[in-house]
Amino acid sequence: MYRVIVYKSANDQVGKILHEPKNYGNKIVSGEIDWLFNGVSTANFTITLQNSLYRATEAISNLIKVFDTNTNQVVFDGRIVKIDGVFSNTHTQVIQCEDCLAYLHDSTQVYRKVQNTSIRDFLQMIIDEHNRQVESWKQFYLGDVTVSNTTDNVYRYTSDTTDTFDTIKDKLINRLGGYLVCHRNSSGQLVLDYLAEYGDHIDTPIKLGSNLKSAKREYDVRDMITRLVPVGAVIEQEHSENENQGADAAQPHYTIESVNNGRRYVDDNALIERFGIIQKAVEWQDVKVLDILKSKGIEYLNKQRVGLLTWTVDVLDISLIDKNYQSFVLGNYYPIHDEFLNIVEDLQVVEKKLDITEPQKMSLKIGTQNKTLSQYQLEYQAAMTFVENQRKNSLQTINDLKNRIQELNDLTNKIPDQEKEIEELKRRLRELEAQTSSYYDGAIIDVSEFQGNIDWQKVASQGLALAIIRVQYGANREDLTYKSNISALQSLQANYSVYSYMTASNNSEAEVEAQRFYDRTKAVSNGKIPRFYMIDVEEQTGSNMRDIVESYMNKLNALGISDNKIVLYIANHLYDQFKLNVGRAGSIVIPAYRETPPDHEYDLWQYTSSGQIDGITGNVDMNKSYSQRFKEQYLRKET
Repeated sequence: MYRVIVYKSANDQVGKILHEPKNYGNKIVSGEIDWLFNGVSTANFTITLQNSLYRATEAISNLIKVFDTNTNQVVFDGRIVKIDGVFSNTHTQVIQCEDCLAYLHDSTQVYRKVQNTSIRDFLQMIIDEHNRQVESWKQFYLGDVTVSNTTDNVYRYTSDTTDTFDTIKDKLINRLGGYLVCHRNSSGQLVLDYLAEYGDHIDTPIKLGSNLKSAKREYDVRDMITRLVPVGAVIEQEHSENENQGADAAQPHYTIESVNNGRRYVDDNALIERFGIIQKAVEWQDVKVLDILKSKGIEYLNKQRVGLLTWTVDVLDISLIDKNYQSFVLGNYYPIHDEFLNIVEDLQVVEKKLDITEPQKMSLKIGTQNKTLSQYQLEYQAAMTFVENQRKNSLQTINDLKNRIQELNDLTNKIPDQEKEIEELKRRLRELEAQTSSYYDGAIIDVSEFQGNIDWQKVASQGLALAIIRVQYGANREDLTYKSNISALQSLQANYSVYSYMTASNNSEAEVEAQRFYDRTKAVSNGKIPRFYMIDVEEQTGSNMRDIVESYMNKLNALGISDNKIVLYIANHLYDQFKLNVGRAGSIVIPAYRETPPDHEYDLWQYTSSGQIDGITGNVDMNKSYSQRFKEQYLRKET
């Protein structure tokens, strides 16, 4: 589950919630985060008029963070860059964002000729220039630098027409490889690492039948070289004072003709025979000895990886429902099983896309494993052998399959009648159980407008012990669906109660909320009193929460609602801080979305916010482990 917070500026330490994953507060319609390596990660969020931040955000000046509420970690940290309005039947806004690496586009470099400088010092020089030009909150500290080359020095020009990010990409990443990683230290400062290796090898497999929905495998050989021109260091030239030598002026380099029989290139004859001549130059900026330059060219050809293997996969994040699995992390390596071709490949996640409204679904780009031609040919031959064996095996069993298909067809013709009979027996069993039991049995759920239109007939048919219906969010925000929900439950003669999310900051506001809670409920009750009125206390709304809730309960008492008909819903992590008079209430409900019960005494445990039940689209809060007094007061059938 993910929470999205917008900050007015870098000085805003509190922010405002754009999306709250729990069943209160602002919501987005959709939201996607796209993380990638060595590039600016992006996010976009779509909101409607009902969101309090509609038309209240500003591009560039507003910052944004996305929190994983399961780990309380920041998974996206950046700024809003564009806001689009969409006007049709419903007005929406699309808020587009980019992460902190984009700050490196806000500065330009200066012209320099840099030589005999370490990679770290060269990158530090670039970062220092960036920091001189931007505000403090856009400045970076250089962290770990583990990328190296053969001599651990660089020979580069930087240009005053290129921004900082593009300079780093061109002068370092594109030439030396590695990973540019941005994060914050314990003081909240931005840190930039330049790493030769990144990510762990994880045992969690990606395979059909478990977590793989669909996949696309590509093998790209467009970067293959069959004839290579080794290019060495720049040959220093003497120039006259009047000669124009701009930053873009071409300069001669060391080449290998004099040590290679007059040829400036080296060939891979096996690749030329198969693919023809594909000539490209490769530069070694620090090499001036021609024999060494030639040997480097030959070594490059012999070791070159002629094809780039990339997978694009849509996966299900099983870690959300099974803690034995780990979620997919950008940079980690995972084994991909191609069972059809009998191949297992251990590849790195280089891009990750996630819809935060459906976090179990994600799209991964997995690749950057280059293979030699001989590796590719061996794998291809093995795959073709496997396919041929599979074909032979299938031919041997065709007759057996035909006979089995006929048997299954005969059985299938009987199934519809049997299914109808089973469903009818189940229905009759539920009716008999309901008639003989003194208590309502089944699911205990609480719902609000965030569950949309509910098919209560379907919900009740599976067994419904109690439905807790939200009536309002504070005094002024009426729930959009509570009237239709209560009406439908009354028609089904189902067991229900009501609740109000409390926002009162003092005693008088609490009394107003209680009055409106009572009035709104009574307006649709048709003379029927709900099993209880629940006060939802989830946040610190005032300085003395105990007095505020006491005033709320006193007002309900004055309206005819006794204490045993009042239930308190108390946030688990704020229970001790609130110090509410829990002995007065009819029961206590505590949410704790985990495998272990709440930390305090309770009468009902709300154990998940992502429950599933037929008749409700999406997630719903579900409860269990009720106490004996809760059962007797609220689940016993009324006579």
